[in-house]
Formats: sequence, structure tokens, C-alpha cells
Amino acid sequence: MRLLALLIGVLVLGGCVTKEIYNAQVIRTNNFQRQLAEEEKHSVDLAAEIARLKIQIAELEAQNRTLTTKLNEAKARCKVRILHRVNTKLADTKLWQHGYLSHYIRDYLSNPASREFEQVPIAA
Repeated sequence: MRLLALLIGVLVLGGCVTKEIYNAQVIRTNNFQRQLAEEEKHSVDLAAEIARLKIQIAELEAQNRTLTTKLNEAKARCKVRILHRVNTKLADTKLWQHGYLSHYIRDYLSNPASREFEQVPIAA
């Protein structure tokens, strides 16, 4: 009988927690559930954003292919006429102003091929 009372006492005392500890754990659990719900919502939003961006990537890649095709077609139609000597200041100035020569001249200055060209002043 004493043994039974002792066992019941140990079980009662060992399994009991104070009300403050219980309430603290309930609050903690509720906070974790709230955070989990927020993170799940954020995860859904991110998944939707990823899907939208994948669609946008596909559209941009298709647009890029179309524009590349148009560019190649335009290049094929272009005829280039090479002027061996353009000595007039007006022609050089107009070509430079409209940007037709600027990138060619910059490239040539980084890789010069003749001294004659190096002596020509470049308009800024």
C-alpha cells in the first residue's frame, strides 16, 4: 500500500509542470505557428514570382531570337562601300559628328596600322 502511494506520488510530481511554464510554452508554440504561417505565405509568394520570371525569361529569349534574326537579315541587305581616301575636313567632320567613324577610329587607335593615320587629329 505504501509502495502504491509512493508510486502515485512520484508520477504526479514528476509529470506536473507549473502553470507559468505551461503558459510560456503555449505562447512560444503560438509564436512558432504564426512564424510558420508567415513563412509559408512568403514561400508561396516567392514561388509565384519565380513562375512569373520564368515566363518573362521565355518571352525575352523569344524576342531576342526574333531581333537577332532581323539583325542578321538587315546585315545581309547592307552594302558597304569602302572609300579609300576621304581627305576633306568637312567629310571627316560630318562622319565623326554622326558617329559613323568614332568606334572605328577608337579601335584603330588602340591597334594602329600606319603612321599616316596616327598624325591625323581627332575631333573630341
